[in-house]
Amino acid sequence: MKIGVTQIILGNMSIDDTIDLCRAAGYQAVELTFRDGKDIHVDLDDDHIRAVAKKFYEADIEITSITALKGSLLSSDSSERVEAAKSVE
Repeated sequence: MKIGVTQIILGNMSIDDTIDLCRAAGYQAVELTFRDGKDIHVDLDDDHIRAVAKKFYEADIEITSITALKGSLLSSDSSERVEAAKSVE
């Protein structure tokens, strides 16, 4: 078993900052969250996704899962919550 962190709790932390956090905390694994407004988002092309994977590989941090969210389930805007809910159905 590897000790890691899920990016969903890290807010808008960038990929580079996430890697720095993992190194500092001794995390060996990460669960990535692709979402709007972040440096990794659901519309990334294959080359950019491979570049993200390479960064974690070179840092010796295993990507154990990936999730993608559109919008925010916690938004005060009900229409945004509805759209976000559709993305996880």
